[in-house]
Amino acid sequence: MLRKLLISMALLLLAAAMVTAGTITPGETRQAVGTVSAVDLAAAAVVVEAPIEAGTLTVGVTMKKGAPVTRKGSAISLSDIKVGDKVTLTYTREGDRLVGLDIKAR
Repeated sequence: MLRKLLISMALLLLAAAMVTAGTITPGETRQAVGTVSAVDLAAAAVVVEAPIEAGTLTVGVTMKKGAPVTRKGSAISLSDIKVGDKVTLTYTREGDRLVGLDIKAR
């Protein structure tokens, strides 16, 4: 069961990266303000669903090593981020993948 969940999350992250990777150039920085829909601690990966005018933008990132994660201004760990949390995710594109630069949970 856990294996299926991890595989599903990995596929979701890949699909999310493919959808959004074409709209951000390498080195450009963007923010997604929305709700966490998946967290994979082993891969240091997070998926955020951000409402936009045309519907929902799904952003899946692998967090940069040492990237700050905070809640209400206080430092926390990525393991403290849970599905359903409201966050602001700052991310960039490195090569063909999206990389999280910081997460601010509310």
